[in-house]
Amino acid sequence: MSIPAHIRLRLQLEWLREAPNLACASDLAPPEGLFKLDSKPHAEVCLTARRLGLQFEELIRVCLQNNPQVTDLEANIPVRSEKVTLGEADLLLQFRQQWWHLELALKFYLRQPNIDGLAGYFGPNRRDRFDLKWQHMTNHQCNILSHASAKPILEQRNIDRLNRAILIKGWLFQHPDDPRTDEPFPINKHHQRGWWVRQSEVDHWLKEQPANAQYLIVEKPYWLYPLQAIAKPSIDCQQLKRYLAKRVFPTQVWVVLGQGVSRQLISRGYVVSDRWESSDG
Repeated sequence: MSIPAHIRLRLQLEWLREAPNLACASDLAPPEGLFKLDSKPHAEVCLTARRLGLQFEELIRVCLQNNPQVTDLEANIPVRSEKVTLGEADLLLQFRQQWWHLELALKFYLRQPNIDGLAGYFGPNRRDRFDLKWQHMTNHQCNILSHASAKPILEQRNIDRLNRAILIKGWLFQHPDDPRTDEPFPINKHHQRGWWVRQSEVDHWLKEQPANAQYLIVEKPYWLYPLQAIAKPSIDCQQLKRYLAKRVFPTQVWVVLGQGVSRQLISRGYVVSDRWESSDG
């Protein structure tokens, strides 16, 4: 049995408020207190999106709508030049009577041992790379409302001064045999962490887990769910190995202790194909 949807939302909002930003750049940091919840959302409020990125955006909007210091909240504002869309501003809002343009991202990056710098962080789909995403967010997305074509958007709202911020939430995953402890700018040293291993290393990795550990295969729509909201039963190490033997794409695995509602999350990570590091996607 899983918890009710409104309790799941409350736990997800707590995660949003408490989880460190993956990127730590002082000139692009969201203002302190922006994600503070002064009141609980109404019980009938729940997330409806299934796609993970849309869930994240919806979660942020619910949080901001319940902050009485936030006003004039707008999402996904297109900037067009004639008939060409140049891009969208993720969020535009007033917080404590100051205007803010906020760009959002939810990311899960695996650190590859043989590549230094931000370029060594890849998504499960290797076409997604942290350095490229950061460059796009700072060079294009954050500046979209500075474009001449965005002038009417600002004038209509009487915006004379606009602050900019980037919010990137998520997890970074490091191989157990990767000894590096330093991380490149702009990674926040307090970020949420996980592990990743290759399929050929699963047997060895399992031996390092607690003897009474159980495992959850968590599909992408549920990566932001708290453990209590996942009704799927845990499996043992033999069931896990049989499942992974059939998988080609990276698989998110949670290590848990206990059963039912008393389950505790020990760690989360990915099992990837032995060919993943040399693949294009």
